Amino acid sequence: MVCAAVSAVSIGTINSLQKLAGFEPEVEADNLNGGLLTCQIPATVSGQALATAQILLQNLQLTLEDITQQYGSTFKYKQNVNRQLINRRCI
Repeated sequence: MVCAAVSAVSIGTINSLQKLAGFEPEVEADNLNGGLLTCQIPATVSGQALATAQILLQNLQLTLEDITQQYGSTFKYKQNVNRQLINRRCI
């Protein structure tokens, strides 16, 4: 159940980046090794698109923190401030 929740909010954020921020994030998914999902903002993104992305990512972070509090060590996520958005793994 926790993996489904994490997947839904992660993929929802990626879709929102495309539709609301107006750019195509660089996404890699590795479903064979624990469901690792990595998403990066291209270096060319700036201005309003970057500001929109920051709001969407802050929302994602708050949601993942809530899930972490509720489910404990069932999953781990890591945020990298060097334009990397999502790096999550369900265990």
